[in-house]
Amino acid sequence: MKTVFILGAGASAEAGAPLMGDFIARAKKLHAVDGFGQERAQIQDVLDAAYKDLKPVQVKSSIAYHNIEELFSAIDMGAMLNVFGSRDPSTLQALQTAVRVFIYRTIEETVRLTRVGQRIESPKGYATLAELTLEKIKRTARYGHKDVSFITFNYDTCLEFALVRAGLGVDYGLDEPFVCEHEARYQAGRQVAIPVLKLHGSINWAQCLQCNVVAPTEIDFWRPVSFMDVLDQPKSLPLPVGTHIAKLQHRCGSKLDPVPVIVPPTWNKAANGDGLQSVWKRAAQELGSADNIVVIGYSMPVTDTFFKYLFALGSDSDVHLEKFVVINGTEGGQSEQRFKDLLGPMSAKAFRYHSFVFSGARKVIEEVLAA
Repeated sequence: MKTVFILGAGASAEAGAPLMGDFIARAKKLHAVDGFGQERAQIQDVLDAAYKDLKPVQVKSSIAYHNIEELFSAIDMGAMLNVFGSRDPSTLQALQTAVRVFIYRTIEETVRLTRVGQRIESPKGYATLAELTLEKIKRTARYGHKDVSFITFNYDTCLEFALVRAGLGVDYGLDEPFVCEHEARYQAGRQVAIPVLKLHGSINWAQCLQCNVVAPTEIDFWRPVSFMDVLDQPKSLPLPVGTHIAKLQHRCGSKLDPVPVIVPPTWNKAANGDGLQSVWKRAAQELGSADNIVVIGYSMPVTDTFFKYLFALGSDSDVHLEKFVVINGTEGGQSEQRFKDLLGPMSAKAFRYHSFVFSGARKVIEEVLAA
């Protein structure tokens, strides 16, 4: 049976990544201790947008400026309308770039891998998920089946890191191959590539400034590092794949935009998603072929109407949905009703909700993949 996993920010929380609601507060604390280096001015620009420029707007309406998804969406729409609170409209294009820098650099400064001796371990939860995915693939790949795929709203690369560390390949659904040589060689040597469809983009996706195509760069930043050099590293390691984009170039020989390709979770996604349409189409196909759907750490916020319609249209198929499992942590209960409302009467019988953290959900995931 085909299982599609849908991952949200809660899945990466145990790796250190901030949830959407505390993203800006975490970044503010890092900024206070000069945690962003040369990007400090852009970080401050976004903090000013959140805490100062939106004040006039709050008199007549409410925007949750502390939530990075709402702030990102507001900045994106503000640039389109040429108005954003008290800010000078001529600065809005720069603010659009700054908020993307704000997001990818905050992720790089918070997500951490663990070094144990000369081994670099995948983040909690993801290591187990990759292990169980590999076991499933070993059981079914010889029959020509591709029974596991992932759809994720996360910008970080924790999932992909865990998959490649388990020996699997990654298929992003993009039309372009990996531009980083060591990653391209690794992927070419894999017999099985797991679909990882990132609806909002990724901190390791870059746009060619000449071709305008979107290409993945690298997943395992630490792969080229010798084991002796790894031993010299601290026990807590970053995964700076976004920062590394500036050192790479597209296969056409042109430079890549150093700011990763990430888009906000709004209705306007299609207008900002040049090069991502193939990913969204593939995600719809995966949903339509799923016997089981497992949601981990995604609360389906009201701002993300895109997924509501993607699910409704993508899941319109003859495949009967056997299980729709939601694993949303101990504080994710408010999302239970949203998912119930999402499902039609035929799918509602498949619904199960679990208040587990990601790393504690092994048994539930095993049961789904056992089918």
